[in-house]
Amino acid sequence: MWIERSWPRLPRLFNNGAVTLIGFQLCVIYVVSALWKLQGSLWEEGVAIYYPLRLQELALFPGLNELVWGITPLVYLGSWLSVYLQLAFPVLLLHRWTRVAALVAITTMHLGIAVLLSLPFFSFTMLFADAIFVRERTWLAATERVRRLLGGWVGGGHMREHGDRSTRRVPFRGARQPAARR
Repeated sequence: MWIERSWPRLPRLFNNGAVTLIGFQLCVIYVVSALWKLQGSLWEEGVAIYYPLRLQELALFPGLNELVWGITPLVYLGSWLSVYLQLAFPVLLLHRWTRVAALVAITTMHLGIAVLLSLPFFSFTMLFADAIFVRERTWLAATERVRRLLGGWVGGGHMREHGDRSTRRVPFRGARQPAARR
């Protein structure tokens, strides 16, 4: 009997389990990466990002790389902040405001890696994986904001009409529908 009652909830349970495992895997990746970095003397001295910025093979914009590695406090701060951000990432996810700050910081770090070290595929893979920590409400609000901004350019400004299917919430197929009142 309990199997019949819980059957409609199984897809949601599997989805939530998969999201939890992906989040756990990302936390393990960040913490292990930080622990490996802490074993190296270059990270300890705060000069670890200096050397990759100097490599011509990794310079997408050589002038920008030269500007960044020329600012010593930025190199030092970037080296240490990347280590501590990765080390504290799982703990920062526990509260909403620290989660937002952590996701903004980790996004900035990965965009820096994409632009300064010419590793866009790695960076965007990690950014897409980190997007799992953004709540659905936030994605919907961002989508609505982009629709309003682009409303005049895309679709002639009539993207959110009352009859548009994209604005209505479609119930989950396995969910029980409320009984009709008589």
